[in-house]
Parts: sequence; C-alpha cells; structure tokens
Amino acid sequence: MRAEEHGRTFYGREMAFDADCRGASPGLVLLCELYAKIYSEEYGIERVDLQYGRSEIKERFATESYEESFYFIYRPKPAIRFALAASKAWTVLVNIGVSALERTNLKTRLKKTLFRS
Repeated sequence: MRAEEHGRTFYGREMAFDADCRGASPGLVLLCELYAKIYSEEYGIERVDLQYGRSEIKERFATESYEESFYFIYRPKPAIRFALAASKAWTVLVNIGVSALERTNLKTRLKKTLFRS
C-alpha cells in the first residue's frame, strides 16, 4: 500500500495484491492488518482516509464520507503565453491605428477609395 501520514490521519493512496488470490480477499486481510497496526498506541492514528473513489471496502468500513472536488491550477506553456501576449499587442496596435485613422479622417477616405465603384 502506498500511503502517507499527516498529523493523526493516515491517507491510503493505492493498494495492490495478486489478482490470482482475489477469492481469498487479500485486500480485506491487508486492511485489517494495517488498521490493527496503525491504530495501536505506537502510531497514534485516529483517522484513516482512503481518498477518493468508490469501493466495496470503503462502503463496508466507512464511518463517514464527504464530497471532494478537483481543481487544476496551471500556467500556460511559454509558447501559449507568447501567443496570448502577441494577440494582446496586436489588438492594441489595431486599436491605435483605427483611432489614428478616425482622428485624421483617413478611415473614411480609405473606405471611399477602396470601395469606389
């Protein structure tokens, strides 16, 4: 079993056993042995958290449950950051150009010249 301890809580992450022995319930045996050991005074664990997901063992032994949510917080890769910055800079340049054209009335004159019949 892969796990970690924080304070008086034991967080179980992954447990594995030989699938050929599934009929002997090795997962149940392993958990019972584990609980007997970690709940002893030597370890002082008061709570076991088997993390997210559903399983028969969790439903069988749980005294409480709670809903969990996952949030992924990440920073875009450098190429994406560059593309976003370039897009923003392009928008600023276009807005400056349009503003200059409007102030000098070049926008209207260009439209007339380009779309003359």
